[in-house]
Amino acid sequence: MRLLLTLLAFLKMQGTPVCAAEMPGVSREISVEQVVRQLSSASWGGRAPCTRGHELAKQLLLKTLKDLNFETEIVSANSLQPWKGKIENVLAFEKKSRLNKCVVLAAHYDHNPPMGGEYSPGANDNASGVAAVLEVAKRWSEKNRVATQSQVSLVVSFPDQEENFIQGSQFVAAAVSNRCDKVLFTVTLDMVGVAFFRGFEKKFFVLGSESSNDLTELILKKQLTDTSTGVLSLAANISMIELLGVPRSDYSAFRNRQMPYLFLTAGMPSTYHTPADKADLVDFEQIVKTSEWLFELLEMTETQMSDREFQFIQKPTFIGDDQKLAADELLRSLMARPRENDLSVAEIEWIQSRMKLYSDPIYHPSKFELQLDVLRVIRIVSRKAPYPAAYLRSLIGKIFW
Repeated sequence: MRLLLTLLAFLKMQGTPVCAAEMPGVSREISVEQVVRQLSSASWGGRAPCTRGHELAKQLLLKTLKDLNFETEIVSANSLQPWKGKIENVLAFEKKSRLNKCVVLAAHYDHNPPMGGEYSPGANDNASGVAAVLEVAKRWSEKNRVATQSQVSLVVSFPDQEENFIQGSQFVAAAVSNRCDKVLFTVTLDMVGVAFFRGFEKKFFVLGSESSNDLTELILKKQLTDTSTGVLSLAANISMIELLGVPRSDYSAFRNRQMPYLFLTAGMPSTYHTPADKADLVDFEQIVKTSEWLFELLEMTETQMSDREFQFIQKPTFIGDDQKLAADELLRSLMARPRENDLSVAEIEWIQSRMKLYSDPIYHPSKFELQLDVLRVIRIVSRKAPYPAAYLRSLIGKIFW
């Protein structure tokens, strides 16, 4: 009975999705701004899995990619949460008999269910990344109509259910491994349309290049020649955003497959995972300029680096004392709240006990046990924390998973 009540409470927080299959009208010449505004529109009502907006987004991606002369497919899987329906990843490959050396682009297209009675637009998270990837695909398609003998093949992917324990991209990474003889590197874009904070306009972070020496060299070359794109790229180690050892986006699925990876993001603004993440706050020019930067990086790869091996360098990100750091940081954030929202003594003791258990390197919980713990923590923090509930749900899900 307790498990049933917990599940019902979690279902209530997630909304009640209803699958739909309505076809949107799309144009091959759809612009960055049109993509962001359409994906985040009130008429679509958000892009939570198994909703009308989610289905419309999937159909828009398939139609646009086909118009760009890519071969498309849906890579499906069952969600770990049955009420979230199926995972439906959108993939697109160049129409070649053989895909030898590939560069993979990824931007998740799903978003969170309604919060507080309002739909979640997800304009920056991650309609901005989707728009940037489509813009790169458009440029690449136009280029390859003339230069059909490209040594590097482009794979375009739009993972599903990133907001739900980063589930979809693991199947994207597996599919890419099966189709490409060699993946040179991958680029994940997530939240590239809103400045991290004031003063960071027209800037974005390039994280993860340390996953390959050749990739590090490529980014250095690109930065030394950056003079005309209109955006400033800030290279950094992925540990800058994984201080708790928690993967922040779909790049982790490619890393798990030992593929060199980049993560492009402008940072996490205050609108993150809130109903305020609307198209009117998005800098469309920044998205366009970021896509130009990325397209130039692909051209540089093709002309200067296509003979490189791009060997993956394994660098663990969640070992030893990092687990204790994660537990301490989570507890500090949970207790940074108004007194009237304080956790009870029993709740604090339970969280501390579970964190201590999970920090034990020889402890291996079952998936069932993990799910129960995640559900209970979600119930506590979404009720008590002075942060958007969806953000805490995603963060805690990633920590425990």
